[in-house]
Amino acid sequence: MRIRPFLVAFACLLMFADVARAKSPVQVVPDGFESTILVNKTIENQEQWVITLDTDNATLTGNVFDLTGKPPTFFFCDATFDNNFVELADLASENVTFTCQVASSCAALPCTVEWQPIGGSPITLPGSFFLP
Repeated sequence: MRIRPFLVAFACLLMFADVARAKSPVQVVPDGFESTILVNKTIENQEQWVITLDTDNATLTGNVFDLTGKPPTFFFCDATFDNNFVELADLASENVTFTCQVASSCAALPCTVEWQPIGGSPITLPGSFFLP
């Protein structure tokens, strides 16, 4: 499993959040609640991050695709927001802290691949990372 490269990539994501935000698409799910944000970002031309931030359930889920063709990494994170915000636009002034688990792909169902916690400190990103 690619836990160490995942941590390095997440650290790079933190360092280059403003650069990545300027070049990548963001969309809000049209469910009438505007609580789920879809993000698709290329990080340093090495990885493609396809992630979903669900602000109602305080979770982040998604995939990291290595652009050299290695298998994807799947992840699930619990999110903690600095403040209680009402609208997505308020996310710009928030910091979001993530406690994450990662897993590789399932070959068949039932899936026997176990999720592994990412060690170390939780990861914090500016809420603006998830906004257009």
